Amino acid sequence: MVTHLFQLLAWKQGGKRKSDPRIRRCEVAEMRRANISAGLLQLSSFRLQVQTLLQQMQDKFQTMSDQIIGRIDEMSTRIDDLEKNIADLMTQAGVEEIEAAPEKPKESQGS
Repeated sequence: MVTHLFQLLAWKQGGKRKSDPRIRRCEVAEMRRANISAGLLQLSSFRLQVQTLLQQMQDKFQTMSDQIIGRIDEMSTRIDDLEKNIADLMTQAGVEEIEAAPEKPKESQGS
């Protein structure tokens, strides 16, 4: 970049570099401005890339969150349907509540 600026300045001056200190200071100031401009452009470009990446990540996260919530809702509906079907089957069988499994009689321990 700096070499390019020197070539540009040499071209502007007719191919000859002048040795006047004021011109040299102007060249240095112009190079500094060009370097600052280039740095700002790079920073702006980097900032834009970071913003784009963050937006893409946020969009992907939102999509995944929506999918997970949708699957949870679907599973909740299925569980509700299963509970209703079990209750209907129990009613048809004449069982009102789930009773605890009867305990097995204890075997006598002496023989």
